[in-house]
Amino acid sequence: MQAVATKVLPHHIANLRTEANVGVILPWFEKSLSLPGDVIEVGCFRGTLSIKLAFVLRSLGLSKTVYAFDTFEGFQI
Repeated sequence: MQAVATKVLPHHIANLRTEANVGVILPWFEKSLSLPGDVIEVGCFRGTLSIKLAFVLRSLGLSKTVYAFDTFEGFQI
């Protein structure tokens, strides 16, 4: 998926700072693309990963919606 993401994401979107571990998330995201339903990100912080996922979906021609949720207070461990 990282190869797909780097091919389809515009440079200005690919370079957005993302706090998430993209190397872990993108392979799972790729595996989920064939499943029905939309995409949800919980704990989106600035939403940059959600933007990247939405760009990948659009460029692959998939009509899924990306929903991003955050507590705006952080999660307690």
